[in-house]
Amino acid sequence: MNSTLASTLDCPVHAEPIQEPIVVYATHQGGRVFPQSFVWQLRTFPVDAINGQWEDRDGGFKRFHFSIQSADETYYLYLRTEDMVWILDQVMLDG
Repeated sequence: MNSTLASTLDCPVHAEPIQEPIVVYATHQGGRVFPQSFVWQLRTFPVDAINGQWEDRDGGFKRFHFSIQSADETYYLYLRTEDMVWILDQVMLDG
């Protein structure tokens, strides 16, 4: 086993639940929303990439989910259309 693979196996990634409202700066195009950055705990995180996006429903209201990359971290956030509040759902952490 190479050392890179061994170190990856020694540090499993886990999801840390957050569930906190955040401020998201986003652009809109063609009826779609694209997060550009978000503010959490008084720190601004640029969105370097959108890894994936999907929709679901909470009762009768849509939620727009995003997996985003900021530096070396992956964050999951969503927009609740019920009250138009963005939520930081979870962050993926090593170890």
